[in-house]
Amino acid sequence: KGGLMTKIKIGGKEAKWDYALCSGMWFKIHHDSEKVAWKEEYNTIHSVEKCVANPKRLMVWWFNGKEGGHPKLACRELQVDNEGDRDDWVLTFKSLLTNYWHERLEATLIPAPEIYQFHLFVTVGADTTP
Repeated sequence: KGGLMTKIKIGGKEAKWDYALCSGMWFKIHHDSEKVAWKEEYNTIHSVEKCVANPKRLMVWWFNGKEGGHPKLACRELQVDNEGDRDDWVLTFKSLLTNYWHERLEATLIPAPEIYQFHLFVTVGADTTP
């Protein structure tokens, strides 16, 4: 209760999924069996936003391949119990994304003694370093 959950109908039956946010990646976990369905690093995520139409939902925009040579975005809409929980998840998710990119950019792209401060846009491309 109070966690990030989405409900999906599979074969007429409702399936519940939980999500876990960790440092560097997030997980989709089956609610009943607690088995991990997938895990993804934060470098696949474009942005996280509040859903304007539903105060119990948030939207995770992620890179889903390429279309016409440009990154293609897809959206996962996730549901929580109330608006306060949604706001907590959005704030936490955004904070973890910022920390992830801070560490990654400082470790791979920004030469010492410079330090990372802020980024407005980051994209994943064929020529990026893993």
